[in-house]
Amino acid sequence: MHASALPKRTYLYGIENLRALAICMVVLTHCQYFVLLDNIYARFIRFVLSDVTAVFLFISGFLLHHIEAQKFNYKNFLAKKIKFVFLPYIFYMIPATAAGLFMHQQDAYQLSVPAYISWSLLVGGPVIVPLWFVPMVMLCFMAVPVLLHMTRMNQWVVGMVLSA
Repeated sequence: MHASALPKRTYLYGIENLRALAICMVVLTHCQYFVLLDNIYARFIRFVLSDVTAVFLFISGFLLHHIEAQKFNYKNFLAKKIKFVFLPYIFYMIPATAAGLFMHQQDAYQLSVPAYISWSLLVGGPVIVPLWFVPMVMLCFMAVPVLLHMTRMNQWVVGMVLSA
């Protein structure tokens, strides 16, 4: 079936709004203020935020399938992810890694300079720890064609489990 003959997918504002809320909640999970407090409110907030990353990933996977499943172009998809995810990550990680080397962080972790650079770029190193997920999510982006193929083969359960 030609791409122009496919039915146009509707934009799911409610789901997009839920994804935006989930992103905000993921950011809140990195707020150390709730960890330091030990009262009923802080415990409730920690409980609410405890699995929000899985919720965000599920919503993102659903939207990817809803929007891209029938007209997916891997080259364009990956180009966007490189432009909007990977390059900003490198933009921040190179100076951060250089700063870590300048402060001799590799000595504190008993790493050689090449090992420290690799560790910093692959998992965020000690300088920008919250960015550990970027290399992981890039691997997920590379797996998208396999996941979408599984959904086309009516193996939707496997696809959903693997994409979550």
